[in-house]
Amino acid sequence: MRRVAEQLLPPGVLATALVADSIAPYLIYSVPTGCFSWTSLLKLSLICACIAFPYVLCPVRKHKLCWQDALVIGALAYPMISGLNSFFADIYVGFEPPAHRLESLGKLMLIPLGIFTFLSLRKLHGVGLHLLPDSKDWRPALLNLLVATPFLVLVILLTGYLRWQPPVEHFWVSLGGTLGKLLGIYFTTALAEEFLLRGVVQNLTASSLGKPLVARFLAALLFGAAHLGRGSFPNLPYASNAFVLGWFCGRAYEKTGSITTAMITHALAVAVQMLFFS
Repeated sequence: MRRVAEQLLPPGVLATALVADSIAPYLIYSVPTGCFSWTSLLKLSLICACIAFPYVLCPVRKHKLCWQDALVIGALAYPMISGLNSFFADIYVGFEPPAHRLESLGKLMLIPLGIFTFLSLRKLHGVGLHLLPDSKDWRPALLNLLVATPFLVLVILLTGYLRWQPPVEHFWVSLGGTLGKLLGIYFTTALAEEFLLRGVVQNLTASSLGKPLVARFLAALLFGAAHLGRGSFPNLPYASNAFVLGWFCGRAYEKTGSITTAMITHALAVAVQMLFFS
């Protein structure tokens, strides 16, 4: 479907369609509920345009990190980072009944917008994204998780970030709930963060510098920094845990050339922490 759109639509028309598709859910939600605001619509349209149009106005021909990439990455990351701002909370105003906090709708909107922008307008290659994992993705992801686990546990113990608290009672109920959360993490948080940090930042930085380990370190450092605002700023234990996880997710991507493997590693690591720690 993406390739058909690329072939049939000029870049400007495709970018306009992406912006329109991104703001449509806001209109569908806000108009009937009486929450519509022209200011919110303008803010949402501007952030979407800053993501979709840089590659249309200033096309990129090389597989290296450019100023257009920095602009789009910043526009995608700014409203997504927890604790940094209330951008989407101010736009997706809750109503009673039944919903109170709807800012997640904005964050979910940015995921397909960012993916289509980089793949269809930037024409970025080397991402290796396929949403449904196949057999060749699982083995390297599980092996990578096995290597990462001692380091993640060490960070948890040293920082006191979490407490060991396995579900002794109702284990199977807890396990079932964790499996449901695993799917949610994989298709939202892991998809968004691994695409941007590994598929874009690590991918383009490695091509620009010619040093994969440095690119992996920088992507992991950005990944950790993005989690500093979780809770009280600066949340160094949480950010340290994210840095270590980002390093090994980058390792999975580097070895396979696929962010799908990194997404599996990411989702499994978070789900295991949720099951056995609190």
